[in-house]
Amino acid sequence: MARPIGLGALLTLGSVLVWSSAAAACSVTSLDRFIAEAEATSRKYWIASILVGAMVMALAHHRRWSITLAVTIAFLIFHPHLTIRAFPMPSCEFISVQASQAVLAVLAMMLGFRVMLVVRRTTARMLAPSDAPPG
Repeated sequence: MARPIGLGALLTLGSVLVWSSAAAACSVTSLDRFIAEAEATSRKYWIASILVGAMVMALAHHRRWSITLAVTIAFLIFHPHLTIRAFPMPSCEFISVQASQAVLAVLAMMLGFRVMLVVRRTTARMLAPSDAPPG
């Protein structure tokens, strides 16, 4: 009489099938070209981060030195494109590309916050009562 398959065996079989399908999905003809494409993508995110970071720094110019400037400069100097080696994970994704996307997203949020502050400050100045006498 055949013994029933245990839960542990089913989980192991399921994980092997999932892992093998991910590996089969990541089979590429040229690993060098695949890595070069990821490096090019990461480079594009780095360039976009430089542009967004420059806008953040331009909007934060009212202070001599601030945490915003320090964080922006740190993000640009230690950008994942420059610090993380591009190598594919089993899911065909690159940590360097994902980290580059994350840095760009954080810089974009910082830019949005700075723009909001500038708009609020400008609106407050426009709506403030004038000290000049009427006439």
